[in-house]
Amino acid sequence: MAFTSLVFYLFLAAVLLVYWVVPRKARAPWLLAASYAFCLSFSGIALAVLLFTTLVSWAAALRIGGCAPPHRRRWLAAGVAVTLAPLVFFKYYDVWVGLSSPLLARVLPPALYQTFVNLLAPVGLSFYTFQLVGYLVDVYRGRQPAERSLLRYALYAAFFPKLIQGPIERTDNLLAQVKGIEALRAFDWDRLTAGAYEVLWGLFLKMVLADRLAAFADPIFGNVAAYGSVQLIAASLGYTLQLYLDFSGYMYIAQGVARCFGFTLLDNFAAPYFASSTGDFWRRWHISLSRWLRDYVYIPLGGSRAGRARHLGNILAVMLLSGIWHGSTWNFVVWGLLHGLYQVAGVLTRPARQALYQKYNVRTGTFGFRLGQRLCTFCLVSFAWIFFRAATLPDALTMVARIATRWNPWVLFDGSFTAGWAGVEGAVFWLGLALVLCADILREKRGAAFPAWLQGQNLPFRWAVCLGLAAAVAVFGMYGVAFDASQFLYFQF
Repeated sequence: MAFTSLVFYLFLAAVLLVYWVVPRKARAPWLLAASYAFCLSFSGIALAVLLFTTLVSWAAALRIGGCAPPHRRRWLAAGVAVTLAPLVFFKYYDVWVGLSSPLLARVLPPALYQTFVNLLAPVGLSFYTFQLVGYLVDVYRGRQPAERSLLRYALYAAFFPKLIQGPIERTDNLLAQVKGIEALRAFDWDRLTAGAYEVLWGLFLKMVLADRLAAFADPIFGNVAAYGSVQLIAASLGYTLQLYLDFSGYMYIAQGVARCFGFTLLDNFAAPYFASSTGDFWRRWHISLSRWLRDYVYIPLGGSRAGRARHLGNILAVMLLSGIWHGSTWNFVVWGLLHGLYQVAGVLTRPARQALYQKYNVRTGTFGFRLGQRLCTFCLVSFAWIFFRAATLPDALTMVARIATRWNPWVLFDGSFTAGWAGVEGAVFWLGLALVLCADILREKRGAAFPAWLQGQNLPFRWAVCLGLAAAVAVFGMYGVAFDASQFLYFQF
C-alpha cells in the first residue's frame, strides 16, 4: 500500500472518516488498528516483527523505570539487544543466507528452503527499531518516564504515516502528541488543507521529478561499463537529485497525512544541497537519523570533548554506523567512511584554511565564497552517492574509473545524448526543478517549507498552485502497472 497508490488514498479516506466520528477515547484504538492494517498490507512478517519489538521495548522500559539503579543497565542492555535482534537478522539476512545456505539446502525441503532464501525484510524495520531503542535510552537516562499504557506506546511505535520510511520519531514529539489525542479537534479544515498541500507537493516531487530522473539514471547505473564520462557524470548528478526529491517527497506526504489527524512529525530535510560543508550537510539531510546518531552514539562516545584523536575516531564511527544502517554491502560501508573522512579532513584542515583566509584577506561572508563552499560540498556528496547507488562496490569503482578515463564530451554536441528529455519532457523537468530550487531558497531564507508558505497565501493563489500541481501529477506523473508509481527509494532501508 504505497503512498503513491490509489489504494492508499482510499484507505486514508476511510480511516479519516471514522476518526472524525468515533468517540474521543476510541481515536487511539482506531488509529492503532488502522496502522496495523497498513503494516499487514505489506506482509504478515512485517506485522509480527512490529508487534514483537513493540512488546519487548515496552516491557523492558517498564523494568528499567521500576528497578533499582544497579539493575537498570542490565535491563537496558537486554531490552536494546532484543529490540535490535530483528534488525540485525533481516538487515544482514543475505550474509546469514550465504553462510548457512549449503547446510540448509541439505536439511530443509526444497519449498521451505526457497521460502527461507527469499525472505524479505519487514517494511520500516530500520526506522522504528531506532525509534524504540531511543525510547529505551531516554527512559534509562531519566528523560522520559516509562509509558505504562501499551495502547499509547503501540501507537507511538506503529503510527502508519511514519512507519515505512520515518522520520525516526522521538518521545518528546510524537509520544507526547499521542498522549493528547483525546484533546484534539477531530475535524479541522485548516489542518486538513495544510496536510493536503504537503501531500500534493510530495506527490509532485516523487512522481513528476524523482521518477523521471530514475528513468534516466537507472539504466546507466545498471550497465556502467557501456557508458563514457559524460553519461556517467550526468547519471551521478541525476541520482543525487533523484534521491533528495524521492525521499523528501515521501516525507512531505507522511507529514501531510499525519497532519490530517492532528499530528506533527519531525522535519527531515532543510535544503541539504545548500550545505556549506559535509558536516552542515548532515545537519540538513535525514535530520532525524543524524540527531539520533548524535544523541545516542556520538555524544556517549565522548563527542568532541575527548581529545583530537578520540573526536576524529568518533566521527568515523558514527558515519560508519550510518553506512551499515543503510545496508550490509561494502558500497554502503565505503559511502559511510567517505562521509567520515570528509568531516575528519574538514576538522584537520580548518586551522590551515583559516590562516590562509586571514593571510590573503579572503572575505568568507561574501556570496561568491559561500557559493563556492556549497558547490564543493555538493560535488563531494554527489561523488559519495555513486557508492550508495551502485549495485556493488566493483560497479562503483568501475564508474569512478570510467568517469576519470573515458572522456567523451562530443556527445553533448552531436545529438546522441539528450537524456530522453526533448520537447515537453525537458520543459516539465526543468520547470519543476526550478520550482524546487525556489522552494529550497524559500526554506533557506525564511525557514518555511513550501507547503507551509503556501498555507499563508490568499485563497485564489493557493488553489491555483494546487490545481497546477495536481494537473502536473495527473498528466506528467510517471506511472507503471495498475496506475502505480515506482516504490520510494528509502523503502528498501
